[in-house]
Amino acid sequence: MRYCFILLILLVPAISQAQFYNAENYNPGDQLHYMVCTMPASPGSAGYSIIWNFHSVQDSGNGQHTTWVLDDTSTAANSDIILSPSPIPDNGSRIMKTATKTYLTEFHAAPLKYTYDPGALVVSAAISYGFTDSNSFTSKLYVPGDTLSGGGTSNILVDGIGTVKTPVGTFNNALRIKRTVDNYDSVPGGSIRNLLVSYLWYDSLHTAPLFRIDSVYRTGTGPFQNATTVTATAQYLQIIFPASIENIAQGAKSALGHLDDKGLLINAQLSHGKQYRLALVNISGQELYNCTFAAESELQKFKLPAQVPAGNYIVIITSITEPGTPTVIRLVKD
Repeated sequence: MRYCFILLILLVPAISQAQFYNAENYNPGDQLHYMVCTMPASPGSAGYSIIWNFHSVQDSGNGQHTTWVLDDTSTAANSDIILSPSPIPDNGSRIMKTATKTYLTEFHAAPLKYTYDPGALVVSAAISYGFTDSNSFTSKLYVPGDTLSGGGTSNILVDGIGTVKTPVGTFNNALRIKRTVDNYDSVPGGSIRNLLVSYLWYDSLHTAPLFRIDSVYRTGTGPFQNATTVTATAQYLQIIFPASIENIAQGAKSALGHLDDKGLLINAQLSHGKQYRLALVNISGQELYNCTFAAESELQKFKLPAQVPAGNYIVIITSITEPGTPTVIRLVKD
C-alpha cells in the first residue's frame, strides 16, 4: 500500500525557507481523495530545483478512492486514526498521529497483515529539504494459519525540492520524501521480508501528498519461498474533493452560498447541533480557508481572515462525525 539518503545541510537560503508543518497533520472529518493512475517511468531525481512531471499519467481503471480520517477511541487520547479503503485489493491501513510524529500502526496487503509497535514512522511534524529521521519497531505478521514476530526500521528523507506536475495542476515549492519500511520476520526453517518503498510529494497548502508512488518488495525462504512478489501503485490527490460535475450539481440543489469582501455566507441543509468542517478552495485546488463549526441554523456566516480576489471558488462542507457525501457549493466572487 503505501507510503534514505543524506543530503548536504544548506546550499541556498531559499532551501531553509521550505519548511512544512502540515504534512500528514490530519484532523477528524478530513477526507483524502486519490485517483489511482498508471505508473510513471520513474520517481525522478533527488536534489534542488527538480521538475517532476506526472501530468500525463492516466486513470489505471481502479478509479477514485476516499480515505476518511476518524477518531478511534481504542487508541491513546488525542490520537487520530486514518481508516483507509486502499486503491489495491486489500483492507487498508491505520495511521496514528502523536504530538510530534505520525506512525503507521497497521498495514494490510492481502492475504498478509502487519502490526507495528510503537509504529513505523511516516513523517515528523515539520519537514524541510535535507531532513532525515528514522525509528525501529517490533512487528507481528499475520499470514493464513500463522502469526510471525519480527521487526525492522522505518526511514524518511526529504530528498528533493522543486515543482511537481499532476493531472490536476502544477505545484511549486514542493518537497519529496523518500520513505522505506523494512520488515524481517523469521520462523523455524524460513523467513519473510517485506520492504515498502514510497515517494511522497508535499506542498505547504495540502496535508496529504499531492502525488505518491508506493512499492512493496516481498521475498521469502523455506515455507515462504513462493512469496516473492513486487507490487506498485501510483496515485494523485484529487484536490477538489468530489472531483465530478455530478456531485457538485447535487450539492448545489440543497445548498447556496455568497462570497464577498465581508466574508462567506452559506445556506445549507445541515443537521442542527452537529459538527462540520468547511473548506474554501480556489479553482486550482488551493485551500484558502478552513474551520470547524456546529450547525446552528441553515444560514451560517464566516468571516475570512483575508479578502480573496475575484474569481471562481468551491466550498466543501463535510460532517466530522458522520461520513457521507460532502456538500459542495460552487461560488463566483465578482
